[in-house]
Amino acid sequence: MAPLEEIHNGVKPTKSYLKERTNCRPGPKPKPLSERLYKPPKPIQRIQRSYSRERKIEVILFREHHRVLDTSTGLYQPPTFEQIAAFWKIPESTIRGWWDNQDTIIESKYGTRQVRTKWMCMWPEMEKKLYTKFVQRRAVGIIVRRGWFQRQARKLWAEIYSKVPMLFVFSNSWFQGFCRRFDITLRAITRQVRALFNYNF
Repeated sequence: MAPLEEIHNGVKPTKSYLKERTNCRPGPKPKPLSERLYKPPKPIQRIQRSYSRERKIEVILFREHHRVLDTSTGLYQPPTFEQIAAFWKIPESTIRGWWDNQDTIIESKYGTRQVRTKWMCMWPEMEKKLYTKFVQRRAVGIIVRRGWFQRQARKLWAEIYSKVPMLFVFSNSWFQGFCRRFDITLRAITRQVRALFNYNF
């Protein structure tokens, strides 16, 4: 009979939690349009109202590579926005917007349906120091909440911009923009995971 193993708080840590992730690597960079393979699509049968990043890129590649015969000249030329809209069953104004913002669409995350606005950062030095404090706090396993960000942001702002009138406001829009700029996600730790963190190895 196998010997009994110690279980802390009713939870036995699995091997995946005992290993530290040291080989994390960033994902591949998005390919430019010039390096993407183009496959002629089939005509659209059902109209959609929400379009993924992949569909937007597919439509952009369609205008980039597809050719339509011009009966007046006998030459093949890129399709017009009107022809693209008729083929894909997408409003012409929407396709024009994708074409004008194709770089932003390509740089967006895989599977996204909405290209987020790039927010203007008015207090870059304060935000960098706030992010550094956040990383240090997370590194030692301390839970970080919104209230901590609010207290630290106001404290750093007063230290860095002491000669500037109090213009900084910890608003929802600023905090959401800050989290997007630094790719911060606030997650709640469940009881099971907290027990694993507290396990005495």
